[in-house]
Amino acid sequence: MKNIVWMIFFCLCLVSITSCKSKEVETFERLLGMWEIDTIEYQNENYKDSLYLNTLYFEFKNNLSSLTLPKTTEFKREIAVWDVYNNIDNSVVLEIESLNHFFKGIYTIQFFKNKERKLLGVELKSSKMVIVGYKFDED
Repeated sequence: MKNIVWMIFFCLCLVSITSCKSKEVETFERLLGMWEIDTIEYQNENYKDSLYLNTLYFEFKNNLSSLTLPKTTEFKREIAVWDVYNNIDNSVVLEIESLNHFFKGIYTIQFFKNKERKLLGVELKSSKMVIVGYKFDED
């Protein structure tokens, strides 16, 4: 009887460990896809009028995470590199590596549900940029 209890306990532990995704992986997977930029500010100034197209496209192909940044009045459309990782305070952050200094940086990530629009939203904040966007429906 004691062996059966230990076996059940071991199996439950194994299932819980293997089925849990890390916060980093969950955040990475939620970011994947096309996002409509609703609000964007650079150094506390509205930057939306500088965008030719108000979308961000997060991809992961061939072990490379790429982010399509929109063309702006200052920069051509660019494919940047991005990743998420645990910050010192154990929060998950997004890092964008880009030649476009407006988008380059480390961002805090806050997901939210917009009940009115029935869409997943995200707020990305760096030291100089704030982006609020909604994920295109994938259905």
